[in-house]
Amino acid sequence: NFITENKMEAEQEARLYIMILELQDKWEDILKFIESPLYSNLVPGSTAPACIPYLMKLKQWRRLNMICKELLWENQDRWDYYLPYFDSVFQLMKEGTTEDDTAGTVDDTA
Repeated sequence: NFITENKMEAEQEARLYIMILELQDKWEDILKFIESPLYSNLVPGSTAPACIPYLMKLKQWRRLNMICKELLWENQDRWDYYLPYFDSVFQLMKEGTTEDDTAGTVDDTA
């Protein structure tokens, strides 16, 4: 396998691989790839922002909330992080997430 053998050498190849997985609706595979050391080497510093659309598709609201919160602490002027953050807050409120469930790690207040 092209990925498991670490034969990928350029950022463009990583983006093409993600596009192929998107066409196949393989959101979990995309997340695994983005969180892999190979992706971090090819596209340094973009792991967290790259995860956002796929966390939304997989409805992983708690994790999305935490990632967006971290990104917003570092980049308060990035409005594009606020939108998924607010989406995650509203979804967590709909789900009725309690503090016991989140151990205080998720901010579901608007």
